[in-house]
Amino acid sequence: MLGAGACYNPVGFHGCHQGVLQSLHSSTTFGFRHTQKCCQKKNTGYLDHCLVPYKRSQLPLLQEPESEEVVQLSLPEEQKSSVSTVTVGLSTVLLCGIQGTLRPPVIWKRNGIVLNFLDLEDINDFGDDGSLYITKVTTIHMGNYTCHAYGYEDLYQTHILQVNVPPVIIVYPETQAQEPGVSASLKCHADGIPIPKISWLKNGMDILPKLSKQISLIETDPIPVKLHYDKSHDQVWVLSWGDSNKTHPTLQMISQASGGEEHQITHSPFERVDDFFIPSTNLIITHVRFGFIFLRSELAVHKIDLETVARIKTIGLKNYSCVPVSMAYTHLGGYYFVQCHGKNISSSQPQVIIDSVTDAVIGYNSEITGTPYISPDGRFVVSADEHTGIIRVQTITFQGTLQLTLELQTSLHISSVAFHPSFTEANQYYIYASSRSQTDLLFVELSTGRMEVLKNLKDPIQPDNWPWSNNNRVVINSGMFGQHMLTPSKDSLFVLNGKQNTLHCEVSDVKRGNTVVWVGEGPYLKEGFLHQVEGSQSRNDRFLQHPWNPAGLSHGTIIPWADIRE
Repeated sequence: MLGAGACYNPVGFHGCHQGVLQSLHSSTTFGFRHTQKCCQKKNTGYLDHCLVPYKRSQLPLLQEPESEEVVQLSLPEEQKSSVSTVTVGLSTVLLCGIQGTLRPPVIWKRNGIVLNFLDLEDINDFGDDGSLYITKVTTIHMGNYTCHAYGYEDLYQTHILQVNVPPVIIVYPETQAQEPGVSASLKCHADGIPIPKISWLKNGMDILPKLSKQISLIETDPIPVKLHYDKSHDQVWVLSWGDSNKTHPTLQMISQASGGEEHQITHSPFERVDDFFIPSTNLIITHVRFGFIFLRSELAVHKIDLETVARIKTIGLKNYSCVPVSMAYTHLGGYYFVQCHGKNISSSQPQVIIDSVTDAVIGYNSEITGTPYISPDGRFVVSADEHTGIIRVQTITFQGTLQLTLELQTSLHISSVAFHPSFTEANQYYIYASSRSQTDLLFVELSTGRMEVLKNLKDPIQPDNWPWSNNNRVVINSGMFGQHMLTPSKDSLFVLNGKQNTLHCEVSDVKRGNTVVWVGEGPYLKEGFLHQVEGSQSRNDRFLQHPWNPAGLSHGTIIPWADIRE
């Protein structure tokens, strides 16, 4: 139930609150003197603090006290900012430090969005004392929360919520045998918040990898152009155009994708699907519940439940004139970055940020344009503008704040960006960027901004010969412990040594080989999917690639494989 009041503001008074005239006493202490009822009069020339909606159950009406009674609100200087730390998966309580006699009800905000009136699963109890309760905290909850007394936004307290994540560790290889005198190499990767420090202990378990081989074919709708493996639900999502004019697009799911039984494909209920986005998992976020679909030329994104394949809500972008083109997600602070097109698709338009906690649009990502890419640990956002050639790097702190750390002007019409772990610094990354029209590949060290250009990697596939997306020249890394990068040209495939930043080898006679998947780490090929449309499969070194012919396409196939040893 909603209530509202109308009031006026005589000269010399701060405003009125639910029928009570208020006066300002100091910058850190607010008081109001109850001298008369102000909401019984309506003077449009003095309307100030009125028509503020509230829930009666959460914001009870204040009773009119006796005349001349003064109510003060105060917040000690040392409590204006408070830092709280909680471990992921636990619950936490944020206490509002604003005190005072007959203090109005407390309002909580996150990213400027009022939380009191939202029906959230994890933020749903504000308590009689104005406390904010968050259940089952995850990394999306990190960030800044503010509280203020209803009607007094100038006096507020900021709570900085930090979320700790216990370390998750991967060791490669788990076992190995070497002759005496021969060098051995062990690699370890750990992720967590705060960043874990790695130390080595001797002696471990002998675990031999399982060897198996399986190939099967699955028929999809005509012209499958995009697929994504949803590890959380063990299903593959496939977007098909129906024909080259996109007149009958469909979105399909392959369930139990990693199972050995015969795979089944089902259709989603969504029509006019132009694209979709499903966040990737990592060492910290091992389960993803929601995805998004974009409908053709629509100023909105549609949130879907990946398990039930039901539409949850529509998040409108009309106020930002944003037709979504692509999305990226970081679990640090829980931000979605949306690349936008306006009426003129050839011009750059600022990205829009959505808060995954409230599903509210926060606003523009400053003036940053282009396609957003997120580092595997969620700490870096790299935005590449294919029109201007500008690459911008933002860092996300463990407090959930965004900071612009690097801006580079290039002459490349950027096609694709890939991250690779740094070989010299822990928890840092390199990026490689390919060009839609040039033979060069750009290398950037994010920690220093150092740039190099790998030249003469031959011409990419012509954009007209790759109508499926703007990524007519992909660049792919070889995994967490790999040291190679791979990028195709029009007629061959280049394998790069990322550690030395040099060309490793060229695989000739691979025409239009722009669908490339590295499989596994080290000498064992692990489970993956290869997109094939009326073409042939070939394998070189430790990757599978597929050159396809865009002409004369009919039905496509998906080829799963698992644990194929070289």
